[in-house]
Amino acid sequence: MSPAAGKPSGRIVAELGRPETPEETAAREAERSRTYRAAKTFPNLVWALIFSLIAMLAIVLVVPRSNQPIDRNVNVAEVAQQSQVITDVPLIAPSVPAEWKANAAEARQGADGVLEWSAGYIVPGPNGEAAEFVGFSEGIQANPTWTLERTGQRQPTGEIDHAGLHWQEYDYTDLPEKEAGNSRYALSTERDGTTFVVYGSHSPERVKELASAVADALKAPAK
Repeated sequence: MSPAAGKPSGRIVAELGRPETPEETAAREAERSRTYRAAKTFPNLVWALIFSLIAMLAIVLVVPRSNQPIDRNVNVAEVAQQSQVITDVPLIAPSVPAEWKANAAEARQGADGVLEWSAGYIVPGPNGEAAEFVGFSEGIQANPTWTLERTGQRQPTGEIDHAGLHWQEYDYTDLPEKEAGNSRYALSTERDGTTFVVYGSHSPERVKELASAVADALKAPAK
């Protein structure tokens, strides 16, 4: 017997108490499909995240890394000459031993308005030990805050006369190397409104050697 004319032929739904219409059937199937996709999305995201982390870890393990400073050889005198156009105050270029390699040299205007010229050097150990870092910063019309920043937020521990100049000394060689950073030992002096800070990551001897070179550069006639 054929179904009565006009009577829905879909399955009987308890909530409705009658057979569902084709529109209701389509809506129910669409909702079931959406719920299924939503249930699959979260696990897929989790697996994608896991695979991404594995790939990132593989890259980290494969790429070689070193705790040594980047080995460059910047021509400090050349950079100083190029930067001289921004100020009338002479930018020094200390004469350092040939085995010292400058890995940075730049002039920049800080947020505090101080014009700073700085350079850093990698100094190889004489017996194959780890290289040391030494550097200097020249702050034109510098303020105490600038000097504090360049000396690692530390206060002077004393004063010394060295290479014909009077220096504030910052001796923090008793600190562990990681805590001391690049200013484990530092010296600062002022001349004609310009402050010079010399600092290093290891030994006072290397810092004083660079301080002597800075003092010689200051005594040299301006070019």
